[in-house]
Amino acid sequence: MMKEKKKHIVILTGQHVSANPRVWKEANALVKFGYAVTILTTWYSLEKLEEDKKLLDQSVIYKPAVNLIKSLGAWGDTIFSRFVVKMAFGVKRFLNLDSEFLLIHRPNKQFKLALTEQADLYISHQESGLVTGCKLLKQKKKVAFDFEDWYSEDYVSKTRAVSLLKKKEKEAFQNGCYCSFPSESMRDAFFKAYSLAQKTAIIYNSFPDENNSSDSEFIARRKKSLVWFSQVIGPGRGLESLILALNHIDEKIELHLLGQINTKYKESLISFLHKRHELFFYEPIPHNEINKFLSSFQIGLAIENKFPESRNVTVTNKILQYIQAGNFVFATATKGQSEIARALPQNVYLESGEDVESWAQGIRHLLNLANADSKVPNNALNYFSWALQEKKLTQLIEC
Repeated sequence: MMKEKKKHIVILTGQHVSANPRVWKEANALVKFGYAVTILTTWYSLEKLEEDKKLLDQSVIYKPAVNLIKSLGAWGDTIFSRFVVKMAFGVKRFLNLDSEFLLIHRPNKQFKLALTEQADLYISHQESGLVTGCKLLKQKKKVAFDFEDWYSEDYVSKTRAVSLLKKKEKEAFQNGCYCSFPSESMRDAFFKAYSLAQKTAIIYNSFPDENNSSDSEFIARRKKSLVWFSQVIGPGRGLESLILALNHIDEKIELHLLGQINTKYKESLISFLHKRHELFFYEPIPHNEINKFLSSFQIGLAIENKFPESRNVTVTNKILQYIQAGNFVFATATKGQSEIARALPQNVYLESGEDVESWAQGIRHLLNLANADSKVPNNALNYFSWALQEKKLTQLIEC
């Protein structure tokens, strides 16, 4: 009896998966549920490529639609791609004309390679996937779209192809097999902006337990400790307001920051923080070590801004990883984080105030809870666990 051929799913994105967790989580989940999976993306860093391989299941086929790594023989592609992108930015800056080249390297090359894959389903991520996915729709291909961010509302720039992004978002939302979002808030915003859709679902940014293991080792939490993490530590992320708030608190507090940071910004944070407090910096660590790292602190900081609108309506992996690590969470009242706080009020303190004294009061409140040895409820991930998210994902695809 012939063995049934696996259904083939191609994931389209424009970044290394080590910087794009939703893609590698999705790919590994689909392999586990019996699909053949190929990822087409852009390679630009040999270091990140090595990280990618550690994250992906060995069954996932991972290849570049565009290779910009010079050491892998990509001199021609790199020079040509960067020249075209530079030209596209010049046209946008001086003539205000949008171009696909502002969103994706070598759009026609990525589209043609995607076509040759003859996938049963394409799943589009990021701006590059959005562009290619909309082209595939015109070829009557089955295409789904995962909106990790609201791209046309993601950041403000004179060279941002906002009009083109809005056109593509509407096309994808109304014609894709399904559209998935990291929050109900973002999905609701899309309905308001673009009206009808075929099918939608919420896939929260949680992580598999095996990728956030604390090795069942008990970790003593540092008293009066706050932690914040991201790939990059930089301005405009709420850290300035946080430090001003901490300066309103008399008792000594430890602030721990994980991520890449330049020397100038690091020195500015040190100079702003009152000397009674302590500030610690850590280099980025592998995904499977983050949970153990976070679990040694009391309070996780989800200090997202309400502007641009994409940040307001999303739910990042940050807040869910704090919950998974057993931290109390101090969260600013964005629409997305309010969604999590409503579901888990015992885990998340939602800060709706804008002034630093209000922030200081909220941090004091959480420190009192943590120092009283209050336990964060362990039912936190019943609704947000990755096990549940991947079930929702496979149900979408089976339909």
